[in-house]
Amino acid sequence: MIYLGIDPGLLKTGFGLIKIKDYPYYMDSGYINVIKINNFSKKLNLIYSGISEIISHYCPYEIAIEEVFISNKKNIFKTLRLIQARGTAIVCAANNNLPVFEYSSRLIKQCITGYGASTKVILKKIVSSFFKVRYIKNYDAIDAIAIALTHYYNINKKKKNII
Repeated sequence: MIYLGIDPGLLKTGFGLIKIKDYPYYMDSGYINVIKINNFSKKLNLIYSGISEIISHYCPYEIAIEEVFISNKKNIFKTLRLIQARGTAIVCAANNNLPVFEYSSRLIKQCITGYGASTKVILKKIVSSFFKVRYIKNYDAIDAIAIALTHYYNINKKKKNII
């Protein structure tokens, strides 16, 4: 079984894939780079086609995505754009008949590090150590792997009725 984690973004949308046998194994990660694209609809199209390509190549069983946290009302326009990028990823999953599970940033950090307000540096260190991969430098990819791993833990917790 393969889980795809997605960290939606307006500059880079991170993705992380883990394979489940008896235990989660790191498969691949990276990001869809839309930094240089100024046209917003083209950004969304590139995010959609990038995720679609990942789905076609790896055939994930389920998708987990980070929820959008609205922390600053002054920058609501940027938040709305981020919500649209996230929606694009969800539509791509739906068009590929894949279930989507959503997790808050705080829950992801709590699940992986034991502390819901952990920094990205700590999250990166723990994810890299867990999977024994040191070469993942991009925080969007690390976040996406953490999202997939959170989904794995959440699904197993429900199967064991330990909620």
